[in-house]
Amino acid sequence: MNAGEKTETEPHVHGPDCNHDHGHHHHAHQEPAKRTERPGRNDPCWCGSEVKYKKCHLQSDNA
Repeated sequence: MNAGEKTETEPHVHGPDCNHDHGHHHHAHQEPAKRTERPGRNDPCWCGSEVKYKKCHLQSDNA
């Protein structure tokens, strides 16, 4: 092994001289989270309980 060469067991240090593809799968493009519209206070709850939203999930959704 030549001086300055890294072995597979040595950690790779990222820097300005890093010129290879890292293939980071966790940097893949993701769609931004979309804000869903909550029901009105007197609308049926989104959970399907057939109870008004204000009596079912309003308090927990505001937490």
